[in-house]
Amino acid sequence: MTRRTRRKSAAGNMFRGAIDSGAETRGDIGGRLLPYATPYVLGVTAAAGTEGAHLLWGGDPTVTPFISIVFAGAGAVLTTYVHKATKSGGKAKQVLYTASTGGVTAGATAGLVTGLEGATLSGWILGGTVLSISHTVRRLIGAKEEGAKGSKWSRLEDAIGLGRFELKEAKSNGRGTVTAQIEAVDGATGDELTKRLGSLASVLKLGKGRITAIEDPEDSSRIEIRAVVEDLLRESIPWPGPSAFGASIAACPLVVARYEDGEDVPLNPTGLPGNVEHMAAQGTNGAGKTQWGVLAMADALTRTEVSVIAVNASKPQQDFGVIRHGITDNGMMIESVKGAKKFFATMPNVIKSRTDFLAAKGLKRWKPGCGLNFLIIWCEEAADYAADSAQYVHMLRTLRAAGGWVVTSAQRWTHDQVDTTARANHPAVAQFGVTDASDAGLLLPSELIEAGVNPEWGNRKPGRAYFVGAGTAEERWSMVARAMLGEDRALADFVSAGASVRTPLDSVTAGSFGALWTSRSIYTTPLLSEEDEDGEAGAEVTEPAPTPNPSAPAHVAAATAPTPEDDVFSDDEDDEAEALELELAEGRESLDRVRGMDLEPGQYRGAVLVEEIDPPTESVVTFEPEMGAGISSADAAEELARVLDRWAADGRGEFTPTDLKDVWLSVSVTDKRRWLYRQLEKLEDAGVISDPPEEYGVYYLLRSPYDTTPMSDAA
Repeated sequence: MTRRTRRKSAAGNMFRGAIDSGAETRGDIGGRLLPYATPYVLGVTAAAGTEGAHLLWGGDPTVTPFISIVFAGAGAVLTTYVHKATKSGGKAKQVLYTASTGGVTAGATAGLVTGLEGATLSGWILGGTVLSISHTVRRLIGAKEEGAKGSKWSRLEDAIGLGRFELKEAKSNGRGTVTAQIEAVDGATGDELTKRLGSLASVLKLGKGRITAIEDPEDSSRIEIRAVVEDLLRESIPWPGPSAFGASIAACPLVVARYEDGEDVPLNPTGLPGNVEHMAAQGTNGAGKTQWGVLAMADALTRTEVSVIAVNASKPQQDFGVIRHGITDNGMMIESVKGAKKFFATMPNVIKSRTDFLAAKGLKRWKPGCGLNFLIIWCEEAADYAADSAQYVHMLRTLRAAGGWVVTSAQRWTHDQVDTTARANHPAVAQFGVTDASDAGLLLPSELIEAGVNPEWGNRKPGRAYFVGAGTAEERWSMVARAMLGEDRALADFVSAGASVRTPLDSVTAGSFGALWTSRSIYTTPLLSEEDEDGEAGAEVTEPAPTPNPSAPAHVAAATAPTPEDDVFSDDEDDEAEALELELAEGRESLDRVRGMDLEPGQYRGAVLVEEIDPPTESVVTFEPEMGAGISSADAAEELARVLDRWAADGRGEFTPTDLKDVWLSVSVTDKRRWLYRQLEKLEDAGVISDPPEEYGVYYLLRSPYDTTPMSDAA
């Protein structure tokens, strides 16, 4: 027997109460049988002594009565003593021992007078046999009780203070895990037991985190201890392929990990029932969270009614290259910090369009067959863009009702890596290995930490994790699992085959993404290593942009184009304050530009104030706006919409107010800058542009101002 097998057997037997104690299990056969033979030996000896007493004193009429009184009196005293002495042993034991003592006293007294003959002999034989058998039965029952009291658990009661916890039931699943049902008595609590888990693990010779205690939420006196006495996750678990090829994303869970007892870990992106729980993944570099993410996305890419959007600003091709052709088939890959911020800025418009669509169908949340693809948004290396993004947090708060699941992965979920409000919006957790146990407390529920859950194995055990929420059973949250391992070639092939079942992204969502969707990168082949690929390089193409719409429909123009009435500004104090604020902002922007300019350009280089300055030549362009001169506000607003529409069609993602100076300098209003900022505010409210707070003076172009298809047309 190997050392590991002996340890497994000892730990399992301890919980099952099968380890005996004392010399009783190690003595010879005679020593074990002696207690059972004692009543019979004593009975025969007492009978022989009674007959001897009769022969000695029974024939003397003077002595016999006196000896009989002595026998009866001594027996009464002994019977009374035995009755009191056996009271603590229970009623059955007290009755048996009292009856035995009284019976021997009566038999000895009668035998002294008459001798062992006739009725006296029959009484000795019958009564002695019954009492001896009773003692044998009692001994058998007592041996079982003593075995339990002398078991390992009993010794643990004294050794590590488990005296107020009774072992009720223990069993092994046959696959290296032993569970024991414990009952706390005399006011003991589960907290007291969890504080002793370290000592218990030491006695069992198990590693840290291999033994946990979970309190029953319905009855705090009932506790389940789970001990992993054999590591079934030591070897990697090969990924068997898609869990449900061609099924709806809502039909059944994704399966890409397995628990230590051999059961699969289910992940339900769409929620049970309909309660979407965004998931936070945490683990040190090399802990295996990225491989797990690739498998989960690959499994989803073989389903219907789902699109995957992968956000990775650090190493998108290295991490997701093997499945990139599936992601961009009906989803997107966001591959830069700026792209991530633009994506999050676009999401409010996407979410509103999707929720409006669902509301028009009378739906409170996404459901299969509703006409929208469920969105899985996988945010890898979130520290690059999620620490201070209000738009990212807004997406987490509002996406669930629109039919979307966000998985955010980071090495550490401290406030400087990921926004603390964002952390609160991730109720589900995939906790991989960490180097500091306190990091696990950032995400895992406190009751799990108190129960002994400890992923402090760093990256020494890649793929191992605890899974909380997202469809996993609560009683399994404290159970270690391991992500499966998929070969790149197999992953790429399954994702390629999934093209035959994947549902194209719905027009409502695609239209809401606007230029972000139309200008996205599309990969037609996976990115594989030379061993997995026969020299074929992955191709990248860009979907052709739609033909610009030079004349927007009347209902669109009415909804998006500013009207002359919008440009009639009042002279109240609020407007004056707003104008001053805009002037200051523009002044700061102009100052930043001037700092990098050559202040003595062209023919004016070297000029001094006392010299005569020649008038500018015809080649020098000057602009001297007159008060009220230029095109009308309505025409300028339409020209602004056309410029933005052209930029969106060309895939341009951002601009500054200076880029629009040809438009706002030509409008016939007194305060031209203020007019421009009013138009930009309206476009931002309409979801056409976004003004990211972290990039002063830059606007993201989210879609064309003409791209506002009515709900009836989209449906």
